[in-house]
Amino acid sequence: MKYIKVESLEHLKQLSLNRGDDFVDFVLLIGGGIARSSKRITYYEDMDKFYIINEIDESFQKVLSKDLDSKTNIMAGINSGSFFAEVA
Repeated sequence: MKYIKVESLEHLKQLSLNRGDDFVDFVLLIGGGIARSSKRITYYEDMDKFYIINEIDESFQKVLSKDLDSKTNIMAGINSGSFFAEVA
């Protein structure tokens, strides 16, 4: 697996832009990489909304980009440099 660091909200939008209902795999490193939180994310530009599947419990969230910071830990991960996209 190869990972690229997500640099910003706009970068996250580009990486997860919906292309045929495919979700993109992401990982949030916790505790300096001791643990990880895996997520599958797709972004719908027309609604400015992220669809997020949290792998730990298969919970599903629909979150507007303006609410991403308050309703998820994704922006904290991006801001701390610990949120990555899995690429082929």
